[in-house]
Amino acid sequence: MQAAVFVPAHAPVTEDIRELAAFNQDHTKALLHQILEILAEPKTFEDILAALCGLYGIRLDPAQYVLVGSTVRSFLSYLADEGSILYEFENGKMWWKASQTRSS
Repeated sequence: MQAAVFVPAHAPVTEDIRELAAFNQDHTKALLHQILEILAEPKTFEDILAALCGLYGIRLDPAQYVLVGSTVRSFLSYLADEGSILYEFENGKMWWKASQTRSS
């Protein structure tokens, strides 16, 4: 994308966004991989959120629970859409797990 200036939400204004974009892409890929590792065994959303918060040292309050939870749900939706993870409902809970056919 070409522009005279970029105004990121959580970074200083810049004329060259490439480094920040690459950092965000790398971090997103790492987080997707981390979720796949967590889902080697079936987990509920709450289990996944707790595992990620533990790994990244995130302390939740009600606002963070909603914000981080929404982000994690978006990652789960993406991974399910691409076939990397599966879900099923059991006893009123939604369980997520890594697909056996996912590529490493």
